[in-house]
Amino acid sequence: FERTLERIDVVNMMQSGRFVVTPELAGEPKLVSSGVDAAIYQWRVAVPLKITLQSADRSLERVMIAHARIIRQSIDAFPEGI
Repeated sequence: FERTLERIDVVNMMQSGRFVVTPELAGEPKLVSSGVDAAIYQWRVAVPLKITLQSADRSLERVMIAHARIIRQSIDAFPEGI
């Protein structure tokens, strides 16, 4: 997600104070793949997002896909869950 925002320079715009950034879901997340990699079960998910950038005099919307990797962890390592 961070790499996606960096690609369209959202992080710099936000830090400079020029824009207020509001992300929201733009659709249903989609399972891209799942399976075992290096003995760890994981899922890859594509999440469609709409990013709204607002300044005092204009508003800009971008739709993008953020990719996430969800990795299953052992209950022993994280007994409290997610």
